[in-house]
Amino acid sequence: MSVAEPGDGLMAAIGLMSGPSLDGIDAALLWTDGVATVRRGPALTVPSRPALRATVWKISADFC
Repeated sequence: MSVAEPGDGLMAAIGLMSGPSLDGIDAALLWTDGVATVRRGPALTVPSRPALRATVWKISADFC
């Protein structure tokens, strides 16, 4: 994996998301010039604990 160097004008960005099943949170790191993705970094999925999933479902039901 290559990393951005100081002074190369790139910004690091982390994206986080969870799908409707709430089975986990996906995270990805990338470097960008603000217009295009320049370099992709590592990505991972962290599984949701059942208690967290149940809490999020309960909270989201209050808004639907």
